[in-house]
Amino acid sequence: MNIIIAGSGDTGTHLAKMLSEEHCDVVLMSTDSEYLENIDSSFNLMTLYGDATCVADLRRAGIAECDLFVAVTPVSDTNMVSCQLASILGAGRTIARVGCSDYLQPELAAGFESAGVGQLVYPETLVADEIVEFMRNNWVLKWYEVQGGELLLAGVRIEPGAPGSGKCLKDLHPGGRTFHVAAIRRGGELLIPRGDDCLQGGDTVYFVMRPEHADDVARLCGRSTHHVKSVMVTGTGAITRELAARLAGRCSLTIIDSDKEACRRLAEDFPKATVVCAPVHDITTQRDEGLADTDLFVALSNDPPSNIVACMMAKDAGVKKTVAQIEAIQYISEADRLGVDKTVNKKLITSGKILRIILGLGARVESVMALGDAEVADITVTEGSRITSGAVMDLRLPHQITLGGLLRGGRGCLVEGKTRILPGDRVLVFFRVGALNKVDYWFKGKD
Repeated sequence: MNIIIAGSGDTGTHLAKMLSEEHCDVVLMSTDSEYLENIDSSFNLMTLYGDATCVADLRRAGIAECDLFVAVTPVSDTNMVSCQLASILGAGRTIARVGCSDYLQPELAAGFESAGVGQLVYPETLVADEIVEFMRNNWVLKWYEVQGGELLLAGVRIEPGAPGSGKCLKDLHPGGRTFHVAAIRRGGELLIPRGDDCLQGGDTVYFVMRPEHADDVARLCGRSTHHVKSVMVTGTGAITRELAARLAGRCSLTIIDSDKEACRRLAEDFPKATVVCAPVHDITTQRDEGLADTDLFVALSNDPPSNIVACMMAKDAGVKKTVAQIEAIQYISEADRLGVDKTVNKKLITSGKILRIILGLGARVESVMALGDAEVADITVTEGSRITSGAVMDLRLPHQITLGGLLRGGRGCLVEGKTRILPGDRVLVFFRVGALNKVDYWFKGKD
């Protein structure tokens, strides 16, 4: 697949690196020559110095043969205009990152599509949605529901001393299998486990299950859900604004930041929220505003170490659950180790959104979740797909791929060796970064 990415920020870099690892032909386009030189020396990517709103530069990039054009510059207008030009010049699909949720109004979608802007992505909305989902299911790090919860995917950190800690997978089902362990993250490594592998305290384990077994999995991991009635947020950026739009008036919401003007605007726009102008790490102010009685603390500054420290201080003060925005991926495992209950990363969440579109070019993909060095795809199997050619144990699937569960006839079930995947099944597929072409091979169908 030929992909052109316009943009010299963290999102463009991460996307280009990830997609090149998936064996896509990627061109990263920017007007920042110094940035491109650094990319050339660090990653195995094709780069092009050029303006994405310039027809000649787009043609030099190979826009006529481009399957997907992604515009993720910091300027919404630039992204939208470049997508329009790319579509006119022959690009198969276009994606534009925008900087305002107003663009996402449903009544505007058809107009953007007809103008050549095929898909809009606003990362801050995606992050806010993930935080709200965590509020509902805060015993997990990741949560995904298939068909209204008929089948569940949950990424859960095992508490040291939990009932499941130290047990081998083959010993977890004395009364019959009620869940499937699809993957285990241990330290910085992702494992596709076998029956002899054992769970350890501190592991993040990805379970697939039916909803009636969720409480059993929570107990196995030493976890429980806390009902969230009060939330404290530090930072006044775009994610905070999106979060306030969802929460103000629905629960007790306190926002703390040192930017007076940003605080003033938030207070005017969300009068039901308590907005306090103070340094985000002022623990005295946080305590005065009820930190000890807060159910959820969300640290949304642009500094990952500061967000981690803030969450640790909130935990010490008695807060039940914490969320930290961690944009530097190398800090995510450290945040997990230090007890942050949930991390959010715009690059990973946006990558999942775009991966869904890429997979959707050849298969019916409902969703994709990015896990850093792995992905989870919810794929509806089409007639003639290679995955339907035999029982799972006879397919000899690559070791980078595992099938977590499936939905058939409206009912969720686990995948076993004797299971045969059928057209129309919705399958949860775990795969390592770099195995996207293999997923495409098995699910796209025979040529």
